[in-house]
Amino acid sequence: MAVLREAVSARNLQRLTEHHITDCGTGLLIDTDGRLSELTVDCAGDDYQLTSTPDLSEFGPVTEPKAPTDR
Repeated sequence: MAVLREAVSARNLQRLTEHHITDCGTGLLIDTDGRLSELTVDCAGDDYQLTSTPDLSEFGPVTEPKAPTDR
């Protein structure tokens, strides 16, 4: 939960605590240069689900990831 404090708002963190959710999964989207371009945090339990996609613009300009080719 300590890592999530920076990825979700204080309001959402309070909701996770209220619903006794202690574990969350993450999804990472890496661009063609090997940089993290999107982070998604998924938390679910006790009939509650939180999905958050934090803004990563503080780490550099936002770019659209290119789809992989079949080559």
